[in-house]
Amino acid sequence: MEIDRKELKRMAKESMSLSNPSFWIVTLVYVLMTTGVSIIADFSDGTLGLFLTIAITMYSWVVGFSYRLWAIWTVRRLEPGLGSLMEGFSVAGRVIMLESSILVRTLGWTFMMAIPAGFLLVFSMTTNLLGYFLVIGLLSIAVSIITLRYSMAAYVLADYPDLGPSYALHQSVQLTRGWIGELVKLHLSFIGWYMLCGITFGIAAIWVVPYMSATMVNFYNSINFPNMR
Repeated sequence: MEIDRKELKRMAKESMSLSNPSFWIVTLVYVLMTTGVSIIADFSDGTLGLFLTIAITMYSWVVGFSYRLWAIWTVRRLEPGLGSLMEGFSVAGRVIMLESSILVRTLGWTFMMAIPAGFLLVFSMTTNLLGYFLVIGLLSIAVSIITLRYSMAAYVLADYPDLGPSYALHQSVQLTRGWIGELVKLHLSFIGWYMLCGITFGIAAIWVVPYMSATMVNFYNSINFPNMR
């Protein structure tokens, strides 16, 4: 199965051009709500610092979900305002449960794969360096594939919040079945934009973040609602 990445990106740019308020204003507020708040944890230490780190992580999950809501509503021409960045707090518990479940599942799979990979690493270190890097590369690819299986969960939760995190996770796995390769290609197609963000010290993220978010919404719409345009 293949997907037209150029068309997804074209549609994303079109949605961004029609957003009101402008996409860069919403993204700037989103960045300030997340990055700005996370700075607080940098000035804390000990038990308080750990507590703040956990609290800020959960807060970032909820705000990130809110930003996805804004992207979904923007792509679907529902004209969301800045207030959409607070919408995630109405289902904060479900968002935190979803993200926690994804984290636990990903760590669980990583641990399970790390055991045989560890034996291979020990063996490869006694043979040649190329084998060592090959094992590391294969483990990284496997973890990435596991992560991508859950990449649509937040979008499913946004559409069906009453069905809960478990449904969102299950549906994400079902939706991405057969589409992992296309998802990898889609993410890789943004490498140039990631590099631009690095070169501009993150300034380009004001464009790249909404661009990629809208593209991912279009991807989700195309596999979940094939007739949606």
